[in-house]
Amino acid sequence: MVGRRRATAAAAALLLGAWPAPVRAVPLEVRVAALVEAGPPAWPSIPAGARIDRESLSFRRREFLKPAPGLPVGDPAVGRALAAALAPLSREARHETRRVLAALGDWAARNLVEEGGGVTGPAQWRDAGSVLRAGTGNGFELVRALTVLCRAAGIPARPSCNGGPVTVVYASPPRGPGVWTVWDPLHPGGPATTLPILWLPLRAGEIPPVAVRPPPPGGCRLILEHRRWLDEASARAVFTTLSITGAFPPGLVMPPAAGTPSRWEVWAIGAAFDAAPPPGTALRIPLPYVKELGIGTRAHAVWVSDPARRVAVTPPQSETDQELGGILMTVAVRL
Repeated sequence: MVGRRRATAAAAALLLGAWPAPVRAVPLEVRVAALVEAGPPAWPSIPAGARIDRESLSFRRREFLKPAPGLPVGDPAVGRALAAALAPLSREARHETRRVLAALGDWAARNLVEEGGGVTGPAQWRDAGSVLRAGTGNGFELVRALTVLCRAAGIPARPSCNGGPVTVVYASPPRGPGVWTVWDPLHPGGPATTLPILWLPLRAGEIPPVAVRPPPPGGCRLILEHRRWLDEASARAVFTTLSITGAFPPGLVMPPAAGTPSRWEVWAIGAAFDAAPPPGTALRIPLPYVKELGIGTRAHAVWVSDPARRVAVTPPQSETDQELGGILMTVAVRL
């Protein structure tokens, strides 16, 4: 069991683009296992001729230019970083979506460093302004920084989770509908950019993979792992093992080639607490789900490292944003 947990921790760290932290004994781990029916990776490319024009955006798209918790678009550090990134571009080029994203990506690759070690819970993440001032951050903090740079440049953007933290941007072509797509200049060609769209409710704010209330006094570390299979039977067998043991079976299954018509995924989503959380602590965990594409979670189960703890789990709850659209599916785990 100890060996499996070490392997699981290392896999989680690699998935998030970080070196694995030293494994520590923790009083409690909570994992929600999710069996997910997914579709083929189909992230669109930025349309040729896409332009940055705030005035042409609908009110829904303009929401993704505004400040939000953790995303202080007006922070002076954002303005300084944006000015430095766009300095090589002409006035005209600053209206071309591709050119601006390329400039932001080049600047980020030179000036932002992803920190190693375990990823803490969202309550401990720094806001984007602090990350830009420091020049370092974990994967989720760096995504916050990339998101505010895009918003400040006039490109609608939002932080998301697609097997790892990514920034998703909106681009408007000269004619035809616009597109949302993954933009990840710090991990070009990485697995997070090739997975199918799973965790993308249309929200302007940030939706962390796990939210803990009240924030644990001892802190916690995020658990976010997944594996992929072509056939449902293999995925269901692994889902059963994960639900019972809290760990994936040994062995890494490599992702199928891009363009595969369908596949199945198994996720482990949760938190490892560094100190025993107080009674009544609740975890709110979004399930991978996108109604518009007909893909998402087909079954879920909760595993807790301490079987003596009573656990109350809600059935999946749907939450609709009436203005921005999209449905968020979540479960709540009360300890």
